[in-house]
Amino acid sequence: MLDPSTPILISCAQHTVRDAAPDALLSPQDLLAHAAQKALIDAGGGAGDTQRKLKITQKIDSLAVIRSFADSAPQFASPHGGCSHYPLAIARRIGASPARCFYPHLGGNSPQMMLSLLAEDIRAGRSRMALLVGGEAIRTASLATKAGQRLIGRKIMMAR
Repeated sequence: MLDPSTPILISCAQHTVRDAAPDALLSPQDLLAHAAQKALIDAGGGAGDTQRKLKITQKIDSLAVIRSFADSAPQFASPHGGCSHYPLAIARRIGASPARCFYPHLGGNSPQMMLSLLAEDIRAGRSRMALLVGGEAIRTASLATKAGQRLIGRKIMMAR
């Protein structure tokens, strides 16, 4: 029989925007939230089962967001600004209220490091359900800049 504290991956998802109309571009936080929503839908049994997705979302007590290039070094900074607390921004967008949030320093090992940390926290009883999210919006920021638009939250505003 499986130990109840054994960490189990229950879902994964990807949200990719290659070329979008300028009015359909999303902020980095919204792109990450879309990927998280897809994973929650997958874990909850499909898009039609919103009640189960909601129950899963409400159980998330740990949320880790992999630091983006734009938020790590001045040479990669987005002309559209950033976010003061990425994990909370994602949590709000998906309807989660995690007790613990993580936003590690940039590094090639960050995704695996966070997955290991979250799994260990589940194994040790410090967490029951965790969400790990990562992504980049460099292309989206570039497309918005070329279109003369600014990415702000869920809205896109014309640059002045």
